[in-house]
Amino acid sequence: MEHCSHWWLVLVTTILNVCLPGSVTACRIDTTTSYGREFIVGFPLNDNVDQADDSADALYLFATPYQANEANVTISFDYRNTLTQLSVRVPRDSVSRIRIPRELEASNRLANEKNAIHVSADVNIALYGLSAKRYSSDAFLCFPSTSLDSMYVIASWRNTIDGS
Repeated sequence: MEHCSHWWLVLVTTILNVCLPGSVTACRIDTTTSYGREFIVGFPLNDNVDQADDSADALYLFATPYQANEANVTISFDYRNTLTQLSVRVPRDSVSRIRIPRELEASNRLANEKNAIHVSADVNIALYGLSAKRYSSDAFLCFPSTSLDSMYVIASWRNTIDGS
């Protein structure tokens, strides 16, 4: 039983070695957040393509400053082979809705397209996307570029009316 009486010393020594600043293996605190200053955004295909009237179709980005008096946001994208930039000033405690051309929505699941949207801001912002169609809307939270990695798993269900 003598070997069991020192279990707490082994535990404390291990914790101190792992978590003290300057130790070989310091504790890692995950700082991933949804706020940032730079974003790369893409609008996936909204599957409701059977509608005859597409006048209700719209793509939007929603931006709001995080702990700042205001944010100056720049949205850049290639539109009809021309670099297009939009600039928006977003006041504190508000959300700005920025309309994006519908042509920037993905149109094909099997091919690469140049529909990326680059969003930058002078302060941290939260950014959301919305693909709105009659009877179908898809919304998503945008993560800043600093959160991007190289491997993802996307759990989703094919958007169909008939359930197939």
